[in-house]
Amino acid sequence: MQAKLIFSSLFFASSALAAPSDPLAVRDTQGIGSVSQQSKPLTLAPKNIAGNGNYTSNWAGAMYHPLDRGIIWNSALTNMTVPKVSVAPGATGDFHALAWVGIDGGILCPSAMLQVGVHMTAVGSKGKTTKQTYRAWYQWYPDNRKYIDNFDINAGDVLQMSVQASKPNIGAVFLKNGRTGRSVNQKLTSKASLCGKNVEYMVDDFASTPHHDGLADFGEVVFNSCLGGSLHPEMLTGQMWGAQSFNVKKEADKGPANAYTTVNITGVMSVKVKYDRR
Repeated sequence: MQAKLIFSSLFFASSALAAPSDPLAVRDTQGIGSVSQQSKPLTLAPKNIAGNGNYTSNWAGAMYHPLDRGIIWNSALTNMTVPKVSVAPGATGDFHALAWVGIDGGILCPSAMLQVGVHMTAVGSKGKTTKQTYRAWYQWYPDNRKYIDNFDINAGDVLQMSVQASKPNIGAVFLKNGRTGRSVNQKLTSKASLCGKNVEYMVDDFASTPHHDGLADFGEVVFNSCLGGSLHPEMLTGQMWGAQSFNVKKEADKGPANAYTTVNITGVMSVKVKYDRR
């Protein structure tokens, strides 16, 4: 499924780049539990799994491609309501999902990726969830994912998330929790240059690594007001690819920890990612 959308350039309001409400403290993911250190670039599923569909083994969501190949994306913005996560049906262990907005990391630019989002974790046994945690994070791949301390997130909170790159190696991430009013804005630099080929709105399953037990049952994540921006001085036309284009799909023989997802574009600027309990 695809939809043609119109975006204005430089959509970032001054409030989105304001100073954080209090000092930003971050932690590298190195050594935090057994969680993988990185959100990985797009990984297409093998043909014997994907069949004729464009499935991935880690991303579920939508991606914007500019119709004009000379246009470079430099910003992306969305808001989402944090879902209540649970362990996979009938399963035991630690289950994770990352919901994020970002630039690059697709097949056109796998060497760099700027993201910000929420890491959702469910712990339980035999399908019964005993613990849920939600942590704010950002990443400029290939650097490790970093968590934002003192940023409280609960299920039901509405998060505003945005990324911006003023230059290929200079950018910023912004995150605000509507319930608490807490906001952070972190300026970043990286040796990995962004290409500006795509902006994405994704739920990420990093279960392809051996460090956790599978994708958390997140029910449904809806990215609203999905906007992308460019330094291009004119209005920008882009294509949003969703539905069957980017869905997590695993081998069927790995038990209840496996999950499928379905993705739909709902309205003009919203992306719905649903956990499929098949």
